[in-house]
Amino acid sequence: MTADERSRRHPAALAAHRLSHALERHGINGQVHEGRGLALVSVWTDLVAWTDGSCFWWSGAVSDSNRRTYSYSPADDPVTTARRVAERYAELRRRPLPPPGPGPSPAPSLTDE
Repeated sequence: MTADERSRRHPAALAAHRLSHALERHGINGQVHEGRGLALVSVWTDLVAWTDGSCFWWSGAVSDSNRRTYSYSPADDPVTTARRVAERYAELRRRPLPPPGPGPSPAPSLTDE
């Protein structure tokens, strides 16, 4: 991508790519997805950071009242955000993954009555 193409990108996309590069320093390869004024960095199961270009948000632990908590950090500090996301990543990696589900149900046939 040329410098001109990067300059035309939405601030959210630029911030997400900066976070992705900062996560690489922690050995984490995040996938950036961008569109509609937001950008996401997919990190791990149950861990996605998203940004509008001004802040990053990502899901944290589940609270005692069984509600998911969220963390945030300014988008102009991807290094600190990457450290905090890497800490959450390490926490999630220590948990066993749930067993795979049965998969999607088959679509009904148009000839079934």
